[in-house]
Amino acid sequence: MLRIELERPYVSNNSSILLMHGEYNIIGNAVEKSGKTIAFDINTDDFADQFPNEQDRRSVVNSLHLMDISFISERPSEKIRINNELVSSTLMNAINEGDLVRIGRVETITNITKLAGYNQFITKDAYADNTLNKKATTKTGALGFKFNVAHKDNYTFSLTDQSGAVAGKVDYHDDDMFVKPKTNKFLSKEYTISAKSKATGATIKIATFTPFNLF
Repeated sequence: MLRIELERPYVSNNSSILLMHGEYNIIGNAVEKSGKTIAFDINTDDFADQFPNEQDRRSVVNSLHLMDISFISERPSEKIRINNELVSSTLMNAINEGDLVRIGRVETITNITKLAGYNQFITKDAYADNTLNKKATTKTGALGFKFNVAHKDNYTFSLTDQSGAVAGKVDYHDDDMFVKPKTNKFLSKEYTISAKSKATGATIKIATFTPFNLF
């Protein structure tokens, strides 16, 4: 939920205040306290579903405003542009946390950074269980890759955290590689998948990823 707070409580006096985008589109719900409007709430889950692509979201963000509508001729209505970096960033990056895939697997996980060894060892992008909008999460139990079996006897594989400590294990069966944390689920921290040559001891980094934090 994104809350946009007013600078001061708004008292309706032959007037009304709305949160809008575009020319005539109302968005969000007014939050009232002691009969005064103090803020507007935008449900980010609903926003993510209603505006799934970047262009539509950008249009909303660029035209977001408060409309102070006067019902008397002595005071004109006023349009107040909202230009706030936190509001813009929150809406542009909104996701529906209710879209968690609870069973099965989702292919092509997007929050993985491919490093120097990726194309050498990996033949098909990762899939995972318990993802959110194709992102590995703190409910994900394992990542799976298809990998180049020509290297499996010449390298050992590891999963480490930012300090370089072992944070899980990397197993393989036939051409499937499975990356699992020490605990049942991943933590919201950066992990690195690496390969170490049995012949030279040289280490090649394959990928890094930071699971999306689900509360």
